[in-house]
Order: sequence, then C-alpha cells, then structure tokens
Amino acid sequence: MTRSIVIVEDRAQMPLGHFPNLFADLADGFVELGLDVDVLTRRGWAFEGSRARSWALHLAGPFADRLLGLARRAMATSGYFAGRSDRPPGLTTRAGAALRTIVLIVSARRLARSRPGEPAPIVVVAMDFLPALLSILGGGDRWLIWQYSPDIWFSRTAHVVEQIRRAFGRPARHVWLAVHDDAWADTVAERLPDVEVVSIPLVASRRPVLDRIAARHALGLDADTRVALLFAAGHPGQSPEVVVEAFRDRPDWQLVIGGEVCRRLDAATLADWRTPPLMFGGFVEESLRERLFASADVAVLSFVPSYRLSSGTVMDAASYALPILVSTGSLAADLVERTGAGELFEAESARSLLDALDRLDPQLAAQGSERLGAMSSAEAVCRANLATLGRAA
Repeated sequence: MTRSIVIVEDRAQMPLGHFPNLFADLADGFVELGLDVDVLTRRGWAFEGSRARSWALHLAGPFADRLLGLARRAMATSGYFAGRSDRPPGLTTRAGAALRTIVLIVSARRLARSRPGEPAPIVVVAMDFLPALLSILGGGDRWLIWQYSPDIWFSRTAHVVEQIRRAFGRPARHVWLAVHDDAWADTVAERLPDVEVVSIPLVASRRPVLDRIAARHALGLDADTRVALLFAAGHPGQSPEVVVEAFRDRPDWQLVIGGEVCRRLDAATLADWRTPPLMFGGFVEESLRERLFASADVAVLSFVPSYRLSSGTVMDAASYALPILVSTGSLAADLVERTGAGELFEAESARSLLDALDRLDPQLAAQGSERLGAMSSAEAVCRANLATLGRAA
C-alpha cells in the first residue's frame, strides 16, 4: 500500500472547467485515505487562497514553465486545444504535445523520487498527455493516465514511439489508462494496443457546505421559488439556447444561469421575460458555485447531439443530490439514466425539455442523484485509482 502519491495537472491555474477542480477533488480524496499528496502544476492553482488544501503544491520550475508555454503555443497555432478541435492534429500540434508530455514526465518523476523510500506512483489528469512516451521515458515508475475522451488521433505518434523503443531495445511496458466512459475502452485498446484500460468514474460528490435556506438567502431567492440551474462553461459542445427557449414561457420557474455560458446569451432579451433569469457570468468562484447548486431544485444540462466528454455540472449536481434534466446522447445522460437521477430530453429540443420537466419526479430523481454521487465519491474513485496502481506494480 503506497503512502504517497503524485498528481499532475499543469493547467490548474486556469479558471476553466475541470482544470482547477478535478485534480483538487482527487487530491482531497487521497488525503482523506491517509496518503501524502504532491501536486505538480505549471503556475499554481486558480483557487489558491480561496479553497483550503491539505496537499502540497509544486511548480514545474522556470525552465519547464518556458517549455510548457512553447508547447502550448505550438498546439494553439493549429487550433487544437484540450481535445476540442474538429480536425486531427498536424505536425506542429504533435510536436507541441510531445514536448509538453516530455516536460511533465521528467518533472513528475523528479517529484515522485524526491521523497525517501520507494518512488510515489503518479496519476496524470492533464489533458493531451501522450502516454506512449512513457515506454521510453517513464522508467520503472507506476503511472495511471486519465483519458478524458477517446482521442486516439495521436495513435500515429504512439506507433512512431513504439518503433523508437524497439530500435533502442527498451523493454515493453504496460501503461494504464483510466476512462470514465465504458464505450471508449474497446476503441482505445484497439488503436493503442500497448495500454491497459480501466473504467474509473470522475470524482462527483463533495460534502455540501451550505443548506438550501442559507444559499437562497445569500442569492436573494424566496424559499418557495422553484429554481432551475443552468451552469456551464459555454464551450461548443453545450447548447444553452435550448434551455433558454424552454424556460422563457415558464414564469412558474426561476432560471438561474452561472458560468462563462452567460457570454453566449443575450442579456437584454432575457431581461424582458416575465420572470427574468438570474445571471452570474464569468468565472464562478467556489463559494458562489456552492450557493447556486445548494439553492436549486433541478439542474439542466443541454449538449449538442452525441456529446461524449465529461460534465462537471452533473458531478456538482450529484454532490447536492439534485434532480437532473439532461439531453440524450451524452455521457451525462448515460449516468442519469443508469442511476435514475432525473429525466432525459431530446438534444436541441426545447419542447422535449419541457416534457421532461413536467414528468420529473423530484423525490425519486433526488434519490437517484444521491446514488450517482455515492458511485463517484472521492473515496470510491481514489480507491479505484489505488487498486489500479497496485496492479501496475
């Protein structure tokens, strides 16, 4: 049983989506299991000073920082960022991703070996990491790489790395990839045959720190108001316009909108509603996010058809056992359907969303959402990580 662990997230300083949240929830979970946790990042943490932590935060260092910046610019040049491009990566992008991965491998190994005794295992939650390079540079350390999507565009890079490994006579080694969508396992295993795939959910549940009454009082909401929460980053995979259209003619519900998604909506038009939405735009800091979820009666998630990446909102909703309305075809919809955490509606259909709202059984959905939170609790997820790292040993 390892007593320490290293987590890698070089974008922790970015106030966007999973970057400042997911690794921190994972680190907190490992600490609660009694482990010493060291986190490697590039330029600190977006929540430093506003959210307590019991784990050590390490910067990659000035030279590594410059190299990571160069890699980021190379990847951004071709329009590829965080797996959200609609075209395969070109040579510049591949070179940038390779440079970034090499820097993170070297920095993580140095940190893992800085403690006395056996080197700490390493969990990488950073996006766009090329696990194939571990066959050359990973040494004998234990690695678990979280795969956010079945992004196998870099399989060509993996093939090149494999040829280099054979040419230099380096021994083959297994690399463990954690996916949170079972449907991706066969795809990844088929195109990256040298990896072992394990299904591990994203961290969902946190312990609520506010009750409904206190949260609503802080937001100026009446105790009897029915509140629907749309909380989103506003990236191209989301379809907030469907939610706005559905709730426009429902003055019996108060729509609350939080996050960068507000930039995609016309605030002037929304102000003409009989019950105008409450909007909290931009980067939502931790305490406000807690208030928004604690005060809601239902969380609404709307994606473009067949969106299969993870959703931080469904994770936060499960923390508060909120009933969830979610569009079909998404990974979040699979989770909601499996646990009974709410109702599904047809993607990009406001009419279907209203039908789902009207047939929602709040009590049953809350019970299902609680099941979803338990299934993806920090303890459950961290124990699954440790079990996988134990097999990797």
